[in-house]
Amino acid sequence: MASDGTKQFYEENAHDYFARTKDADMTALLGRFAELLPDGAVVLDVGCGSGRDLRWFAEHGYRAVGIDASEALCALARGYAGPEAEVRCCTIEDWTAERDGSGDRYEEDPWDPDFMYGGIWANASLLHLSEEDLFAFFRAAASRLAPGGVLFFSMKEDAGDAAGADSGPGAKTFTDGEGRFFRLFDGDDLSAVLMRTSSLSMVDSWTTADSMGRGVTWRNVILKRRKWLV
Repeated sequence: MASDGTKQFYEENAHDYFARTKDADMTALLGRFAELLPDGAVVLDVGCGSGRDLRWFAEHGYRAVGIDASEALCALARGYAGPEAEVRCCTIEDWTAERDGSGDRYEEDPWDPDFMYGGIWANASLLHLSEEDLFAFFRAAASRLAPGGVLFFSMKEDAGDAAGADSGPGAKTFTDGEGRFFRLFDGDDLSAVLMRTSSLSMVDSWTTADSMGRGVTWRNVILKRRKWLV
């Protein structure tokens, strides 16, 4: 997470954030992603927040596991997602750095660094990463998806109503009025992801309006791990 202010915001405002986001309708995005998953796949929700999407995956027959950097949100997500979902409190950067490649690539424990997921879901969570950490995440995700596994992520194309005082025209990063760091994502970034992670191929890319009416355009992307390993 690119700033301490980001983590502090979610820790101090966990209950308000939970209340504002737990009922947001992600059905269309979740369904589009799930169409590509094998039955009963293990799905990792990166930045699981309220536990809303974890709950959906669990209710639809997937083994749902999630990570979040906020201890307070992890506690709320465990309660909301239900007993079938598993939540671990750690940052995306910590998850990215875990795997050293020395273990069995077909571990059965989803928390083992060498476990390979059927799907990785990163809805509106990668936008708090620096450029370096963002591309490190994509490299890690490519290596931790099973062959044929699917990655979904969504990021802001524009700042909408959230732009902070330190952002300017054409700026790719900004800090909003609540102290959260954001990095925007555009077509050049997507091309760079595909160039740097040759084991991932494009499935789909499309934009949607913000489901909470904040004036933001979201870039949604689905990538698939090629059947051959690198």
